[in-house]
Amino acid sequence: MRKIRVEPGITAEMLSDLANQWQQCDNVTLVMPDQLSGEEINYLFSLVLEILPMDFGFCVLQELAEREKVSEEILSIILSCGDRVCIESVCLREDLSSELKRVCESMSLHLLDQQKQ
Repeated sequence: MRKIRVEPGITAEMLSDLANQWQQCDNVTLVMPDQLSGEEINYLFSLVLEILPMDFGFCVLQELAEREKVSEEILSIILSCGDRVCIESVCLREDLSSELKRVCESMSLHLLDQQKQ
């Protein structure tokens, strides 16, 4: 299994290169540092938005959605632009505000409707 590492201080060009590597591999996993500061998370998030809808971008968003220091604003954006796995990662958090919980509840109903079709 190939490991693709996203390190602090990554640039847009480096992230794009990693996304291309991700596309070329069949058996790959994402590795990110256990500890990222809020500032590092915000920076990485802004870079990832530039490479969406690449699968690698969604994978990084899903990983960010599970991090402790992610702001409500970022979680809200992940809910609006993320894929199903990203949405589930946000909605499974136990520390969501009541507003984001309501959004998740309405999205889960929407996702269930899509599954039935």
